Amino acid sequence: MHDIEESRAIEAIREFFASPAANRRAVTAEWLAGRLSLPLALCEVALSRLVAAGTLSRIGRSKTTPVYSVRDHRASRLGGHLLVAVIALAIAVGAAFIAVNSRYLFIAVEALAVGLIVAFAWLDAELRDSRPPDSRV
Repeated sequence: MHDIEESRAIEAIREFFASPAANRRAVTAEWLAGRLSLPLALCEVALSRLVAAGTLSRIGRSKTTPVYSVRDHRASRLGGHLLVAVIALAIAVGAAFIAVNSRYLFIAVEALAVGLIVAFAWLDAELRDSRPPDSRV
């Protein structure tokens, strides 16, 4: 019975943070429990589970209760995008090196074009990749 109530509380909190009403603002457990009409203890347990799953961030404040907000995943994706950009640059530089050192102009242009097409197609695919949300909770 407790697991069912906890699952419902988790879903209610997820729906709240996904709604425009949340407006990407940080809230306390007390405020959220009052807003969603949940018992405070159940709300705190659900929030802890969502923090552990990586859906929410817990921001501790000195001498006051912590606040919770939606975790921003853009920072974690920045490293991946940077890696793809470096790889694309390496492919482009390699293609340019082949183009400069090639005796035949056609082969040089072809190598440069293929290298750029592969690099930018890969970069485009990485930037458009939409991974499903982590649903381990």
